[in-house]
Amino acid sequence: MSVVQSTYPSAPGDTLVFENDRVRVWSMTLEPGGMFDFHQHHYDHVVLWPDSGQAVAQNLGDPDWGISLAAEPGFVLFQTVGTAEPLTPHRIRNVGDTAVTHYIIELISERSPSEQRLPGETNGRGTFVYSGGAAVTTAMKTVKAGEIEIAYAESGAGEPVILLHGGESTHIQYDTFRPQLGDGIRAIAYDQRDSGASVNPPHPYGIPDLAEDCAALIRGLGYERAHIFGSSFGGFIALQVAVSVPDVVQSLTVGATFSDATALQAPVASEIVELSPSQRDAQMLAFALSERGQADEKVVAELKSVLVHRSPEADARRLAAIPGFDVTNRLPEITAPTLLIYGEDDPAARPEVGRKIADAIPRARLEVIPGARHGITMEFARETAQLLRDFVLAHPSQ
Repeated sequence: MSVVQSTYPSAPGDTLVFENDRVRVWSMTLEPGGMFDFHQHHYDHVVLWPDSGQAVAQNLGDPDWGISLAAEPGFVLFQTVGTAEPLTPHRIRNVGDTAVTHYIIELISERSPSEQRLPGETNGRGTFVYSGGAAVTTAMKTVKAGEIEIAYAESGAGEPVILLHGGESTHIQYDTFRPQLGDGIRAIAYDQRDSGASVNPPHPYGIPDLAEDCAALIRGLGYERAHIFGSSFGGFIALQVAVSVPDVVQSLTVGATFSDATALQAPVASEIVELSPSQRDAQMLAFALSERGQADEKVVAELKSVLVHRSPEADARRLAAIPGFDVTNRLPEITAPTLLIYGEDDPAARPEVGRKIADAIPRARLEVIPGARHGITMEFARETAQLLRDFVLAHPSQ
């Protein structure tokens, strides 16, 4: 690819802080919603975020903001450029709620040690992923459960909260959600089968199998019990855990979900997976975001950054896990403290669905978020995180 230097400058920050014959140090400050436009890198470099931040990036020629970054304090990324060509020009946008400054240290005195650009390396204090699910760098760890290797990312310390992602995402659904749970919580988001970095054999499975995976993760992390939160498809699994493996559940929170797969209203999973990737993303935007959210470029970019497209075989296995799921008659068996969170305008999991589940579970509580559709952990992440946080801390494990 030929790039015109004057069109896409090599300055990777807005202020040159320091330079000598070995390094150049740049700073980049972005206000909420602020963007640093297309630029490119010519040298191997280190990126340092001294404070937490949330950003998305877009490569030149890409239609979407296809890269998502959730940096924790002290996040460090090393990127080799390679001697064959510079990195593709890109731009970066701050999708957090506060201004952030990060630093770029260019190593200008030496050629790249590699002839090819290599995946970035990080100190693990954050995640940096492509929306297609291929990680550039992630703070991922694994737990082995039989033939399954469960990959997870975490942040914080305190009460363990297991986060189960929806059908169209992976653990990255919670990259910007996890930090919003605040102090006193260890937020753990993992990749289900046929998702992200988890490894499973190409065999059929059902929701009960996915529930057993969740329980295996909790035990593999050294806990007897953990708080569980699942949204949409993840809510299926969370409810199944609560009835099938109740001894691992400290508290249960589910959102935008059903206790019976036959009650799922359009757009059903089978309709969504038959669409092309672009049609699928457009369908999910209308499904998950309010009209106001669809008009907000930052919200749309964040949602697009967590949507993933699996192989047809993986899609088929996950789709085949849904029929037959029905725990409606077992809801009264749930003894864990239970909170249900639903969007007022969800076109599928309507509030009355949540009310029926809440009525069936002893002492369960229903919260309805005004104006929200299906994407309660995205457009209404702050409200959902606050409800979850308060509920978890009200039911501590000790």
